[in-house]
Amino acid sequence: MKSRLVYNGKETRKRLSREETASPTVSLESINLTFAIDAHEERDVMIADVPNAFVQTCMPSELLEEDNGIIMKVKGVLVDILYAMDPLEYKEYIVYENNEKVLYLVLTKVLYGMLVASLLWYKKFKKDLMTIGLTFSEYDPCVAFRERVGSQHTIRFHVDDVASSHNNRKVNDNFLE
Repeated sequence: MKSRLVYNGKETRKRLSREETASPTVSLESINLTFAIDAHEERDVMIADVPNAFVQTCMPSELLEEDNGIIMKVKGVLVDILYAMDPLEYKEYIVYENNEKVLYLVLTKVLYGMLVASLLWYKKFKKDLMTIGLTFSEYDPCVAFRERVGSQHTIRFHVDDVASSHNNRKVNDNFLE
């Protein structure tokens, strides 16, 4: 089971329907069936996590344009870190609230914990997988496959957690890269 805590998600939920925020997830049936096939065929199975998945995902233009975008309030030590990284970029935007340094940033990338983060990542990841030749199952939106080195390469995923299987370990290694 996996859950997400979303900071102040209640405010976002008022504007967005469940269909606009819910990300598909691989079904239990697909997991059981594909792993049974993997075991029967003695396939190499690789489990991986996509690092920094959400920050690889651009904020869609409709969210950037709506109400001046999604604004994140940064305070305390993180303001000092950002300033140290690029003083010219941040200096004029630092303000003080109750004697504490504060920065208000407009997000251009998706941030972990946002209500729409998982769905936006799913759409990006699906597009990326299709670009490298994977075809998605008509029965499960989180199962994809392609032919590699004479046998099927199978991918199943939940958000940024991925399972890849193939008879040839190098196919999984190449996919991970």
